[in-house]
Amino acid sequence: MTAGEETTLDVTKLGEEMIDAARAAITGHAPPLRVMAEFELRCLAGTLADIGSMLARGEIDPDSARQMANIHQLSVRSVLRSVEGLSLLAAEHAMAAVTRVAAGVVNRVVGFRLL
Repeated sequence: MTAGEETTLDVTKLGEEMIDAARAAITGHAPPLRVMAEFELRCLAGTLADIGSMLARGEIDPDSARQMANIHQLSVRSVLRSVEGLSLLAAEHAMAAVTRVAAGVVNRVVGFRLL
């Protein structure tokens, strides 16, 4: 390294910049995903209540109730897995943003492309 080149890291500043970058990358992702998951779970609760009512009225037998509940659980599980996948995508965006922020400083300090 030549004289005047940065040789130390301001960890606090870098940490703050990385946090800001991660927040910016995931802004808008978390609330819609949470809302989607909560909506599906409320729907499942309502469906399970309906199945219980139909069973109590004798409109369906226990086997039918189990099958109906299983079908709806599988449907909600599929939605929740989609939400999980979208959350992972948001995490990847955050990690890419954090790496971009850190790379300039860290690579300059170590003198080669570490990140």
